[in-house]
Amino acid sequence: MKFVTLGGEITLLRSTAGAPLLDLDRPSVPIRFPTERRCPQEIFDCIIDELADDPYTLRSLSLTCQDFLLKSRSYLFSTVCLGSDGKNYSGLVHTISRTPILASYIRTLYVEPGLADIGSVFVRTPSLLPHLQELWLISLPPTLHHSTPFFCTQLLSVANLHLKGCQFFSFDHFWRLVISFRNLHKLYFQSITWERSSLFKDFARIPSRDRPLRLTELYGRGNDDEINTVLSWYIAISKFTETLVSLTLDLTGGGGGHLDTTSTCKTLNVLFDKYSTSLQTVQLTFAESDLEVEGPCSILNFGALHNLKIVKLGLIFPRHIPTLLPIFSSIKSSVLSEVHLEFNLEYSVRRFRRTSWTSLDNILASDPLINRLEKVMVTYYHGVRGMNDQFRRVLPALDRYGILLFSLDL
Repeated sequence: MKFVTLGGEITLLRSTAGAPLLDLDRPSVPIRFPTERRCPQEIFDCIIDELADDPYTLRSLSLTCQDFLLKSRSYLFSTVCLGSDGKNYSGLVHTISRTPILASYIRTLYVEPGLADIGSVFVRTPSLLPHLQELWLISLPPTLHHSTPFFCTQLLSVANLHLKGCQFFSFDHFWRLVISFRNLHKLYFQSITWERSSLFKDFARIPSRDRPLRLTELYGRGNDDEINTVLSWYIAISKFTETLVSLTLDLTGGGGGHLDTTSTCKTLNVLFDKYSTSLQTVQLTFAESDLEVEGPCSILNFGALHNLKIVKLGLIFPRHIPTLLPIFSSIKSSVLSEVHLEFNLEYSVRRFRRTSWTSLDNILASDPLINRLEKVMVTYYHGVRGMNDQFRRVLPALDRYGILLFSLDL
């Protein structure tokens, strides 16, 4: 059979045995292809969802047909990175000015160092990004933060703020930037510094806002001075609004040098008392010296957290087990369901002191704690795969209840 075109209409001609292939004297059956969609749009969307991490394929799909275009755009423009010379910013403005609907797809914006003046560069950005949810400011020098708060007050939809390696003239420049976001829920800061030696400590002078800062998640990584200052500031500015649900702190220094974390641990106890009913997840990563017997971590009071569900502690050496015993003994939460322990076995692969492990096993497997625990995850570094059996031998009670899980990080 063959297809021929007669009068703009596709006609199918069938041949019979002994007859020519094209017999124009025989009546033909016109075939009209349906104009409605043959496949539901949901099927196309599922296909594109599977290709979300492949921008090159998504780019090709967006040029294929209208059915693929809208869903492909939602992934292609969901994350935008503004680099050093600002050329990609000009390209972004030009693209959105030609196709305004693209602005509604942008959810995450990365701002990297090199932009001459963040105020002039972003003068039109708030109107261009009405649905921006996550903002990353990376390694920005202090000269770029003067006009930043004005720019940020226009980004009403931003809920997540990431500050990584940023420098500020003083600490008050940092908190003025943070409180400029009206609907901020998650704050992440890592290795931030302030140049002036005079630290702004009179938190009572912080100007009042239309509404208090209501963070649900706080993540910090840095040295003791940085983390302790930010925690003290947040305790003062949040005005006792119990909204904080998750707290993650890396006290190993974050590249800025490690200091004594005693003051940070004391501030943490104040924060635990303040958010005793709202805080549900606490993840703390310690430096080696913090976990020594009678070290700073021994004063942490987890017993103040009444609704604590998940506890994650790392990096721990096996010799630090005695330090963990009073921490777990103080937990009074009736809803604790998960305990995560990250061990560094580099210097003590075979040094399992059974006495310490037995004490930890007895505490976690005691009533009523064992009745609430659903998972005890043990992650270990610099170990070997056969270490799982050694952990089972030193934690027999947890292993017997079937809640002991392992993860090896090579």
